[in-house]
Amino acid sequence: MRELVLSFILTYNLNFIYCQTDTINKHRLSSKSSQIFKPTISGTYITQHNWDGNNQNLNTIAILVNADYNHRIATQKFVQYYQFRSALGLFKIVDSIWIKNNDYWRASATVTDNTSKKITHTYSIQAYSQFINTKKYVYDVATDSYIKKRTATFFNPGTVLLSYGLNWSFWDGSFINFNFASIKYSTKPRFTGYVDPNNNQISKSKNAYQYFDYGMNINISIIKEFNENVAWENNTVYFMNGINRNGMHLDFMNRLCFKFLKYMQFRVNTHLIYEPLYSWHLQSQYDFTLGVFYEFKKRKG
Repeated sequence: MRELVLSFILTYNLNFIYCQTDTINKHRLSSKSSQIFKPTISGTYITQHNWDGNNQNLNTIAILVNADYNHRIATQKFVQYYQFRSALGLFKIVDSIWIKNNDYWRASATVTDNTSKKITHTYSIQAYSQFINTKKYVYDVATDSYIKKRTATFFNPGTVLLSYGLNWSFWDGSFINFNFASIKYSTKPRFTGYVDPNNNQISKSKNAYQYFDYGMNINISIIKEFNENVAWENNTVYFMNGINRNGMHLDFMNRLCFKFLKYMQFRVNTHLIYEPLYSWHLQSQYDFTLGVFYEFKKRKG
């Protein structure tokens, strides 16, 4: 009798382990993922209007470094999107200093339901800011020379956006999120000691004001390759919590890519910003770049 019970227990456990292993293997086989990493170094002609809060209007030739990363994971229940965009640009005044004219990064994570429906629920978090300190050269009458003054640092200014809403997916890895519930946290530099009367402040430190807003937003992410030589990318965030000049916020980034000679690429970049924390004017930057790029792609499942 003891041998019969022991045999039953062993058989049951082995069957249970087999079923669990089979379920895990099916789950692994059903998941799919894709990764794209694209670093680029290029020479660029840049034109800026009202940039940096109305402080910068220029047309110049600069060196531009970009690094973009996309990761998509699809399981039986969810689809996850992870994205990172970045750029750092410098130009040099003849016989003088190097000046930073482009500096940003944007990271995001989005989770949606994996169903056959075109419209699904979505949850997302985004953060964007700059990498290195920004300093302005100001003429000092007392010393009869230019001195450096710090005006911005890492994540000052910066923004974090938490959202819930509906997702519309199309093409392969492109989507538009209509988020009806969004929480926005922002920082604004105050190195000059300027007192900002904005009523949405939640706190302030020696170097930064901190703001909190609640509203709705639209998030667009498009990656479309028309053929092996022509591609279109768009990453846009629009936040709104009022129908007035202080209640709308826009960060629009658009790129057209033309590939040739295997590792060469010509790009047309458009970056539009409307941020009432800094200016009630639309800030615009247009880049026409020619440079060397590398594209790493990996697919699984």
